[in-house]
Amino acid sequence: MKLGHLTIYASTGSDYGVAMVEVKRQKEMTMNKPVLAAVANFFFPGAGYLIAGVKRGLAVLWLVGVIGLTYVEFGIKTPEPTLYNIMFASVLLMNLAFAIDVYRIAKEA
Repeated sequence: MKLGHLTIYASTGSDYGVAMVEVKRQKEMTMNKPVLAAVANFFFPGAGYLIAGVKRGLAVLWLVGVIGLTYVEFGIKTPEPTLYNIMFASVLLMNLAFAIDVYRIAKEA
């Protein structure tokens, strides 16, 4: 389990405050990464995996697949509204699953 980066400065006096700010900033960035990856993966499945630095090959394929699926989804909106609603709900559930997955992975990393 990765707890984040710790930067230690060998100094005296006022530099102690600078070191504490750096540690806090790095901890905040590490804690925000799972949230950022989850939001990115919800709207663009695959992008969150790239942000988290995992499943890179699959992430690119998912992004390409999402572009194609979105094209089809908007293409059937007017001629087949029932199919569009089914596809919209299915894509929503898949995006939610991708967001949850990358959040869990990035939180453990």
